[in-house]
Amino acid sequence: MTQPIERHPGRFYWVTRRCERREFRLTPDEATNNAIGVLLHDACEATGVVCLAWCFMSNHYHAVVWDREGRLSEWESHLNGVLAQFLNVSQGRVSHVWDSDTQGVEELDDLDLVIQKVVYTLANPVSAGLVASPSAWPGVMTSLEELGTGTGRAYRRPSVYFSRRGRVSEDVVLASHAPPGMEPEEFRRRVKRGLEARVEAVRAAMKAAGRRFLGAAAVLAQLPSDAPKTAPSPRNRGGRGMSWASSSYPERRKELQERRRQFRRRYRACFELLQAGVALVTFPLGTFKLWRFSGVHRELSREAFEALPPPALHPPMVEVGVEVGPSETWESAMLSACAGV
Repeated sequence: MTQPIERHPGRFYWVTRRCERREFRLTPDEATNNAIGVLLHDACEATGVVCLAWCFMSNHYHAVVWDREGRLSEWESHLNGVLAQFLNVSQGRVSHVWDSDTQGVEELDDLDLVIQKVVYTLANPVSAGLVASPSAWPGVMTSLEELGTGTGRAYRRPSVYFSRRGRVSEDVVLASHAPPGMEPEEFRRRVKRGLEARVEAVRAAMKAAGRRFLGAAAVLAQLPSDAPKTAPSPRNRGGRGMSWASSSYPERRKELQERRRQFRRRYRACFELLQAGVALVTFPLGTFKLWRFSGVHRELSREAFEALPPPALHPPMVEVGVEVGPSETWESAMLSACAGV
């Protein structure tokens, strides 16, 4: 069996998805930008995933999200699937859009790491040598002014591919939210400090090397069939469907690795029982696909368990007119009532 996907409610993730053959399928233009904005908004609305920051480059995207309900896989499917169909229609192509070998989902265990990934995401156009400032990027990305404010840019559903009577929203505002546990002002202040330092470091390195930024006009002139002439970096050649957990603290990273190993061992044991014909198997918390789409049982989270109502010893029977006497149990009262029917 393949390694199971572990998804827990209330976790932060850094999502990366790259285009097949590194082609510039996401090259910014009005229709593509609007499609991305609308679909990203709808994916969040449909799954409860909260977006903190995002940046759609010409051939890949990064997004830092908070998975409130443990439905990140659905969010990815909603966004990537419909966006791929739109790109094929709008660009006159019939091909794969996403590279399955470089998909990455990194669980972020602490807020310091969340800040680091937000800074990386917003600085990506500058770090790639494309524009001198994040605000100059012509594609879909979070601006520093909108970061964590609960509001953002407006997007309109393109006329290409989408039906006027379809389920895709027509007009949306793609909002950026602060991570739970951090005030929006503190979130923006920390990201701004890190972003400015990173941008200045890239500018200094470019100047020292005698290089110039490509510029927004040159980015917009690229064709969707174009691709970088440089070799991909080793970190972008990862295994199929990479998923891992990270922390700013070394001792915590060891705990996360052990948690992942234990989850996989327990999942495999439950899966083998299910294959053997055992009907009532409770999979470990974090199981997603079998729980969501096949209806298997999984452990309750502590929050879900504490939210359960207390058990009722004598459930109300007003609907069927059954009265439970002081010396009767609910079951005996039901038997008496049924005997008299």
